[in-house]
Amino acid sequence: MAVRNPIRVLHVHSDLHWGGVEQWLLQVSRSIDRSSFQFDFFAASADPVWQSAIESMGLGSIASPRPRQLVRYAMSLRRTLHQRPRYDVIHSHFLDHSGLLLREAARAGVPLRIAHSHVDTAPIFPTMGIPWRAYFRIQNRLLRRYATRGIAASSAAAASMFGHEWKTDRRWSVLHYGIDLDPFNRPAQHIRSELGFRSEDIIFGHVGRFVEQKNHRFLVDVVERLIRLVPRAKFLWIGEGHLQPTIEERLRALGIRDRVTILSRCSNVPALMRGAMDAFLFPSKYEGLGIAVVEAQAAGLPCFLADRVPTDADVVHPLVQRLSLLESPEHWASTIARTVQQNRPVSAREALEAVRRSSFNMESSVRRLEELYRERL
Repeated sequence: MAVRNPIRVLHVHSDLHWGGVEQWLLQVSRSIDRSSFQFDFFAASADPVWQSAIESMGLGSIASPRPRQLVRYAMSLRRTLHQRPRYDVIHSHFLDHSGLLLREAARAGVPLRIAHSHVDTAPIFPTMGIPWRAYFRIQNRLLRRYATRGIAASSAAAASMFGHEWKTDRRWSVLHYGIDLDPFNRPAQHIRSELGFRSEDIIFGHVGRFVEQKNHRFLVDVVERLIRLVPRAKFLWIGEGHLQPTIEERLRALGIRDRVTILSRCSNVPALMRGAMDAFLFPSKYEGLGIAVVEAQAAGLPCFLADRVPTDADVVHPLVQRLSLLESPEHWASTIARTVQQNRPVSAREALEAVRRSSFNMESSVRRLEELYRERL
């Protein structure tokens, strides 16, 4: 019996760095049947973790121009699609350029062309300038013409890219990010003490890049007020980004920098959530889903979220409390302080099992993706 060649998938991205989407892609690459699927990545850069993974798993890596050089980027993609062995699938992860890039793929004869919506832009779209809004509309028009399938991290992210009537078009669907749940079962003792926290401290966690989207300025204001209400409060933030020096300076100006531990990037986020954190704060201005929120629920943490985080992320409902960004930092702090000192409504084991039964486990996510990639064969 002849052995079928692997399905060749080209993932089109900007940079392969540390972030929720990138971590999901990395886990998918590790979990998918690599004898049946060959992943190549078309991206401008890859950090050392990604580079190591690419080499160890035999993934393809194709260096691209910077996406902001859009014409050069598109021409480079065109050459890649024509010069290499034919791809069966192109999977575009761009918020703003997918229409143009999928048109190039259509002209190159790629049969399955996937647009992936990772972000709900509805909360910020009105704040964009007229040129950017016009550009998004043109790109989305091209996308709806040239995409053969579209997937989204949440219902809100689907409406943002595919239109509010997206459910009436069978091309569009929601695919929740899967997470690897095995690390949430592993021992996580001694982590608090290793980080310098005392057993009596109440640790509020946050995971997110230091970018405007994650709303760290507002988070700092909440932290300042929370310290007044919960004297034992300490904070553990995981992330990096261009706003980090500004945020750290703001913490120093308020005299609370010593209350906030910042870890630039970690491979053991589940262990830090389970072993160190007592609650999770997530005041994002917008999200596609907020995969860190699902991870926090898998760790059994009470979660305090901005109302702009898609409700698809609410898996263990007793753990989730939503607060409006129109409310003051004082309101956020008083609500958090009042709630966090109560008994947890579900145990960590019950929370993990609830996530395991949901569509957010990695096995379910990879299985659906494999089915999608095989559609046109």
